[in-house]
Amino acid sequence: MKSKVLLISMNALRAGQIMSIAARLGIEAVVVSAQDEGKTLGELFSGRGPAHPGAAGGGGRPGEEMLVMGGLEDPLMDRFLLAMRTERCSPSLKAVLTPVNALWTPAVLWRHLSEERRFVMEQRAAAGKSVQS
Repeated sequence: MKSKVLLISMNALRAGQIMSIAARLGIEAVVVSAQDEGKTLGELFSGRGPAHPGAAGGGGRPGEEMLVMGGLEDPLMDRFLLAMRTERCSPSLKAVLTPVNALWTPAVLWRHLSEERRFVMEQRAAAGKSVQS
């Protein structure tokens, strides 16, 4: 798979910054339009397939900006992530395309990532309380 990133529910300024970084690193960056958010991530990466409003758990729009990476080898991914941090344009929700999430729509991925983030924050809060006790 060619190195590619999907920019989902991304504001234009951040999308432009990330697209510039991606271009410098030889990564294809694709802004996912609202009309394509009913497709699965696999379809969005392949550039094929009709929208499926009910695909893999539902359509809808993700609640915040997300970036999904596919086909990036570790050194390239590290450089890409570092460049986004350095240029202060890294979205808080990032994922790597997997065989499982390739079947999900962006909205389903957003729900999973949001739940994981909530769990991590709760664990950190609980760890902080036990350290203070």
